[in-house]
Parts: sequence; C-alpha cells; structure tokens
Amino acid sequence: MTIPLRSQTAVRLLYFLLLSMMLVRVAAADPPGRVARLADASGDISYSSAYDEPWSSAERNRPLVAGDRLWTGPRARAELQVGSAAVRLAGDTSVEILDLDDSIAQLRLTQGTLNLRVARVYAGQRIEIATPTLALSVERAGRYRIDVDPDGEYTSVLVYSGAAEAFGDGARFPLRAGDNLTFYSADLGDYEIAAIPAADAF
Repeated sequence: MTIPLRSQTAVRLLYFLLLSMMLVRVAAADPPGRVARLADASGDISYSSAYDEPWSSAERNRPLVAGDRLWTGPRARAELQVGSAAVRLAGDTSVEILDLDDSIAQLRLTQGTLNLRVARVYAGQRIEIATPTLALSVERAGRYRIDVDPDGEYTSVLVYSGAAEAFGDGARFPLRAGDNLTFYSADLGDYEIAAIPAADAF
C-alpha cells in the first residue's frame, strides 16, 4: 500500500515534533554543576552511587557527583580531584560527597584518614569536610589532614599549612598552620593539642 505524499509529510512532521520535545526535556534536566574525578586508585576501593545502587568496584577516572560514596579497604589508597583540591584517602576510609557545585565542595568523612591539598580557594567558594564531631571549613590554600576513629568518637585535624575553621554545636574554633588538635565533643569544648608528628607512610 502506498502512503499518500500528504500523509508522509504529516508523519515526518509528527516525528520531528516528538524528537524536539525529547531534546527539550533532556536540555531542561538539571545536570550537576561540577563533578569530582577518581584520579588515582590502588587496592580494594568500592563505590556506591547517589541512587543507592549496590556497592561495586571503583575504577580510575570515574566521575563522582553529590550523593556518591567511596570506601577504601585495608592498605588501599584513592585520590579525588575536586576543582583546585586533591583529596587523598587512606585505607579503611569512608567518604560521601554531600554537595558539589560551582560554589561548594562538601564531603563527609565518617571514618578513616583524609589528606586535603587545596591549591586555591576562589572568592565565593567553600570547601568543607564534615565528620561525626565537627565540620571543617577551609579558608586558605594549604595542606590538611583529618582523622576520624572507626566509632566516630573523635576527630583529629592537622593543619600543615593554610587556615581553616572548625564548627560544632554552637561553637567555632579557628585553626592555623602548625595546629594539631583532636576534638572529642561536638561542642568543641573537649579537645587535646599535640605537636605535628613525623610524616608517616600515607
């Protein structure tokens, strides 16, 4: 059976309209303003997406968005690139990306060790690390180390260089280069000061 030319034109027009509507919907979706990247990976590293998918093995160069989680096994190492910051994870470390766009990079460290190297903090931009005890807001370019014990009972913050501020329950605590403090309470009132230790393998 031959379709009349006018009908063929109508079918093509309908197809074109449907395709245009699909493209508009895709363009209207709200893509993430920025993504992190798993720049390096060594050992057993697991990944779970923001959509609560089952945990799976994480591969190098994987893009990461808000809601994604990483777990490093014993003696594993991982490095995330987040804008001007490099986030290095030691073994037995759990991290979740809480928020990530052009103005904020916010990670949650629930246990383990995180080394943070910030090359630059741009105007209007925030870099934060949340733990069970506190939230650390980075104020200047520098090098930082945050340790959280497996039970989440304390958080240690070591500032090799730069400046940051710890926020707790109705409290704030400024930190400068050379500071090495362990906080045992969310109000930041129970803390211990120590000297900067010698560098370890991590």
